[in-house]
Amino acid sequence: MDLNELIALCHNGEKGYLVACARADAPLLRALLASYAEQRAAFATVLQAQVVALGGTAETTGDLAGAVHRLWIRIKHLVQPGDATVIAECVVGDTAALEAYEQVREKALPRAVQGIIEAQYTAIRAARDRLRALHRAHRLQARNGQL
Repeated sequence: MDLNELIALCHNGEKGYLVACARADAPLLRALLASYAEQRAAFATVLQAQVVALGGTAETTGDLAGAVHRLWIRIKHLVQPGDATVIAECVVGDTAALEAYEQVREKALPRAVQGIIEAQYTAIRAARDRLRALHRAHRLQARNGQL
């Protein structure tokens, strides 16, 4: 796992959140997912600048795995519509992103890059944790007949 793979992952996250945003019903959830899409786009931009500063060529797109996951979100939403499904798939995507960031965190990188990776990792973990809490709340409301 290297910085360009994280860039592709961030682009995948951005696109995935945009798909999720389009599938979400609740306006506040749509706003939250749109903000996470913007966040991932910003993460990619910062990482691209670091790759260029280190003398490399920066990735500019996502990858096949991200495209497959976005397709899965669309299919799953057709079978199980609702915000809980959308949120659950976002949690899956962020969990995969965290695993990738963990691999990069273990590598010897310049201090400035390590700081960026750590800050992005922390933000992704916070997003995932917030979405997990929302998912639990949706499941509880559904169980109590409130949805």
